[in-house]
Amino acid sequence: MRVFLRMQRGMSTITILKDSSWLHHADITKFSDITAFRMPGFPLLIALSKYLFGEDGWRGGVLLVHLLFVGISAYTLYLLARELRFKSWIRRIFLGCYITGMPLYYAMLVLTDSMFCSLSVVALSVLGVSYMRQRLSIAHGIVLFLSLVLLGFWRESGVPLILSCAPLWGIFFLQKQWHKGVVISALCLGALFVSHETMCRWNEYRTGVRFVTTGFSTALCAALGGLVQYVPDFWEYTCLKEHKHLAAKNEFSNICAMIERKMEVEEIGPLEAARQLKEDYIKSWMMFPIEQLKAQFLNTQSVGWGACSTLWPACGLVQAFRGKNDPLVPMREGFPLWFVAFSVITSCLLSVLMFVHLGTAFIKLLCKRREKALCIAANNKEQLLCWAFFLQSAAFIFVYLMIHMEYRYILSSITFFGFLGWWTLSDILYMRQKNSSTNGVTG
Repeated sequence: MRVFLRMQRGMSTITILKDSSWLHHADITKFSDITAFRMPGFPLLIALSKYLFGEDGWRGGVLLVHLLFVGISAYTLYLLARELRFKSWIRRIFLGCYITGMPLYYAMLVLTDSMFCSLSVVALSVLGVSYMRQRLSIAHGIVLFLSLVLLGFWRESGVPLILSCAPLWGIFFLQKQWHKGVVISALCLGALFVSHETMCRWNEYRTGVRFVTTGFSTALCAALGGLVQYVPDFWEYTCLKEHKHLAAKNEFSNICAMIERKMEVEEIGPLEAARQLKEDYIKSWMMFPIEQLKAQFLNTQSVGWGACSTLWPACGLVQAFRGKNDPLVPMREGFPLWFVAFSVITSCLLSVLMFVHLGTAFIKLLCKRREKALCIAANNKEQLLCWAFFLQSAAFIFVYLMIHMEYRYILSSITFFGFLGWWTLSDILYMRQKNSSTNGVTG
């Protein structure tokens, strides 16, 4: 059975699944064993799609699954928006932007990003809906657990995403709902344990060594490569100094070439290479902390996501037809200048509105006594939930900022930042309407 996945990073086409032997054996002495490098979720989906739709139709089967999960995630966002009392017209605008935006574009590509975003949105939305309803139904518990387990199998970042959900567990405890908080946290941590332990045991069965993935070395190498623009001779301090001539550009193909060359010369495996690069990464922060901060937080890929938001209706549809693999394309072509300017300005205004609205509420709490502040915070479910979503999204983005950032990796976080912006607008309008009604009755 031959299934190929074309990697769009300057690499040649690589074989994801050659035959069923990868289920029982993996060669971790070679960097090119893709079944040890990649998490198994997406290759399994491709294998199932090929079994059902054949050689010619497997890509269509994968895209259908992507579109199905985009629809499911949109429905869970709808439920969450309804629980947070979104005005109906704001809810329609937000969901329209989400469905026709970047999630749709990535759903048309044979990449892991679409399913990862959809599963993340489903899990986070279910957590939010359960909190607002003050109960976790059996159906929601099953959906939450399965979504998180699949995230753990889909991509390495499934682990930090599950851990970043801690603020959403914490608000249950803050409201002294101990039983619900324990159940929610047990489901999340249980999903993390199941996915992590299954991967470790499966790889131990295949190779005799416990590990999750051999791909960590490339992420660390990319993080080190970003530092070179601020410390030109940095490679001299690393285990890759003998192969620095291969690092003409900090691109995925160059990174893979450096690591593969090191493994070949030193006769080591990718796990040992990852261990050495981990030591170099820690050393880089100790030797050049300021430069590392600049490299991780000021590079164009890190800040590029800020200009994009869920306010780009139809941009995913346009890009899907054009085949542009660049989220900033709608800003440069295909849309009238007035629409681009309106979208960017509105995105910025929504962001400012969100920070001011939530920040003002937080400052007011700080000005009160501790007992009263905790009581007010615990009783304001909507704002408490939105702060939890903000902290979750910020924590997940922070993890990528520390290693290697690309817009497509944080689609779920961008979705919820957009969600919070629209919620802020809806909440302000709701409060004004409520005050007007109160004043009318009083008068």
